Amino acid sequence: MDPPASALHSAFVGGFRPYLNAIIAERDLPEVPPESIEDAEAWLDEALQELLELPFAQQRRSPLESAS
Repeated sequence: MDPPASALHSAFVGGFRPYLNAIIAERDLPEVPPESIEDAEAWLDEALQELLELPFAQQRRSPLESAS
């Protein structure tokens, strides 16, 4: 993964948990089990790494789009 892709990956994965917690608090939603957050974070890490390891021209979606 090149440096810009690595920085993008780190920003998304690093910001996921704080963003999710802020949304939950802002909307007064019930607490999410820690293992669910860990599973989601692991999925995001893996999915972004897989996507961003491809050269840009071969990527068929943006990092914000779901693979399914």
